Amino acid sequence: MIAKCFNYSIMALVVACVCLLPIKLYADVPQLINIQGLLTDQTGDAVSDGTHSVDFAIYETASGGSAIWSETRDVATSDGLFTILLGEVTPIPASLFDTSDLWLGIAVAGEDEMTPRQQLTTVPYVFQARTVADGSIQLVDLAQNGAATDQILKWNGTAWTVADDEGGSGSSGGGWTDDGRYVRLTASADSVGIGTNTPEAKLHVVGDAMIKGRTLFGNGHTNTGNYGAVSGGTGNTVSADGAVVSGGDANTASGELGAVGGGQGNTASGFASTVGGGVGNHSYAQFATIAGGGPPDLGDPMTSNRVVSDYSTVGGGGDNQ
Repeated sequence: MIAKCFNYSIMALVVACVCLLPIKLYADVPQLINIQGLLTDQTGDAVSDGTHSVDFAIYETASGGSAIWSETRDVATSDGLFTILLGEVTPIPASLFDTSDLWLGIAVAGEDEMTPRQQLTTVPYVFQARTVADGSIQLVDLAQNGAATDQILKWNGTAWTVADDEGGSGSSGGGWTDDGRYVRLTASADSVGIGTNTPEAKLHVVGDAMIKGRTLFGNGHTNTGNYGAVSGGTGNTVSADGAVVSGGDANTASGELGAVGGGQGNTASGFASTVGGGVGNHSYAQFATIAGGGPPDLGDPMTSNRVVSDYSTVGGGGDNQ
């Protein structure tokens, strides 16, 4: 008769735990537990050489409960010693070891399970196996995980998911491309929305906006003045600090803090001078203003309004000075 006495190598169980660590990057890790044991009779002597049926089961509790894995094996003994690989009959999934505490139960020849169950333990090197050494995982080791071209893995707050790369084409738009010096929209048909999910223009801002420095709105403008602004129109020029051209065509603000409101061919070259609009008007003096007007003779620009004295004002008309 075989006694309910089962002495086995703890080191064998330790090695098995290492083999079953859920390192999914390496599919060739063996999903087996190496068991070495000693079968004895009631007097403690090794059983006769032969084959014996042994039931193996893994539990999440030290006693009671239901087995989460089991298999029955015929083990061959020599002087009572045997070695066997568990998992060759019933595969052992790596997910089994997602539970931190596991116990091995053993029953010989259909007898009651031996007590106490033996806890599956680890060895010092397995603590290092819980981490990944720097540089040991290369890009070629990563699986595709369902990612298409230009897609990457992103954390959505709960889990890692496949998503479009900001620099890739993907399925939801081109995103951004960083050329090193320039950052731009990858697809020319895309638009940028700030404060809105449905931009109605190439740049649609809902909320406050701040721009510090030179600004240009419109087409064909030149702006070389610090904090100068061209707010619209075509072909306008700002060449002095703090100067402004609000719109119109071919207007120039060349005096510091000068301003042209609109019209065509107007110039504000005096310090803090202003031309409100009209055609061909020129404010040369400091703090001078021309409200509008233009030359009575469109063929003779010298008949336009001109201000050459500081603090002077021309309300409109033509050929005023």
